[in-house]
Amino acid sequence: MLTMTGFTMRCYVKWLRWLSFSLCALWLCIVHGQTATIASTGIAGTSVRLTPSATGSEWDLQADFNVELPARVAELARSTPLYFVLDWRMARPRWYWRDDRLAQGQLYWRLSHNPLTQQWRMSSANSAAISDGRFAITHTSLKDALNSLRRIRRDGLVQSGELQANQKYELRVRLRLDTTQLPKPFQINAITNDDWALDSGVLEHVFVAAAPVSAMVPVQPK
Repeated sequence: MLTMTGFTMRCYVKWLRWLSFSLCALWLCIVHGQTATIASTGIAGTSVRLTPSATGSEWDLQADFNVELPARVAELARSTPLYFVLDWRMARPRWYWRDDRLAQGQLYWRLSHNPLTQQWRMSSANSAAISDGRFAITHTSLKDALNSLRRIRRDGLVQSGELQANQKYELRVRLRLDTTQLPKPFQINAITNDDWALDSGVLEHVFVAAAPVSAMVPVQPK
């Protein structure tokens, strides 16, 4: 009887070890799968900078992002236009007071799909009133249309005359899906569902306006 009890206990312990190992393996698979999904979808900023124009009288924006729409968002885009916004702000940092805000603005994009031609249209504008027929390019695939957001280029973001020589400036940009432009049911869903929280977060670019103003040298932020 004692031998049988010991044998039973050993089997029970082995079963508990096997169950614990299986649960741990399942948990790792779930976490890894969620992490891979999050990493492969959404908006992530990779770089941002200002470059001088050919005349040196203004500075142009160059910002790069990784943009991959989640399946739900991509499916909605086939029937409902999606609006994306690039928020930007330029300021002069001051250690003794609030930053001296020089300029700020927003750039807008409208992504739409034509079910008859199966084509995608990406329209851009400097204001929220985006005309689908102006500053628009037609694409044959969603991936090609999103390339407009992966490499954002905008001339004349800031005039050189607005900057003071030998002063440090900070440019901040942020690309996001404008959920306020979604249909009402999806606006409510966007509050609790991470699939709709498409936001790159803030990207920073710090530079010094040297004399002459047409020469800006990027520096590493502290």
